Amino acid sequence: MRMRNEEKRRKQEKSGNRKHGDGLRDCSAEMEDIRCFEPVFDERSEILVLGSFPSVRSRADGFYYAHPRNAFWIIIGQLFCPGERLDDVEGKKTVLLKNRIALWDVCKTCEIRKSADSTIRKAVYNDIAGLIGKTVIRSILFNGATAEKLFMKYIKDTGTGINLPFARLPSTSPANAIPSEAKLQAWKQALTHTEKGAE
Repeated sequence: MRMRNEEKRRKQEKSGNRKHGDGLRDCSAEMEDIRCFEPVFDERSEILVLGSFPSVRSRADGFYYAHPRNAFWIIIGQLFCPGERLDDVEGKKTVLLKNRIALWDVCKTCEIRKSADSTIRKAVYNDIAGLIGKTVIRSILFNGATAEKLFMKYIKDTGTGINLPFARLPSTSPANAIPSEAKLQAWKQALTHTEKGAE
């Protein structure tokens, strides 16, 4: 009887290594602990665009929104440099800075499974208030709901006071099924709404 119980216990332990909770697969081995990119900004930046955390493709390429089906750079190109291709990192930075747009992510580092924002955990936040203090940022735009949610948690957890208007925009991720034209119009309205200073 003792041998039979011991065998049953070993089977349960082996099964427990594969599953946890209500039969869900334990994916902890698939989680990556990684860091985001440096912000794109200068002292003239007036609009801050915040994402959540870089995707797998962006992490591989070393810059924001690198997935070819992500609409972010397509939208920026259509709004600020129509007819031109935004293929290189320096060109993308130049367009943003010329139009007084800063770009960053809410999370400095976190654990995440592939590109799934829903799996983000153990998040450490970027010093968003510190960045704002180095600029003349007048408004904050969130690239999707997760960025907004993480920002609100950053405000709550750090007790930081940021008294600026903000808006959640449709995520430019290819996972967002909203039509491209709808994304473009929403971003156009937000990016051209803030009156920028003279050149």
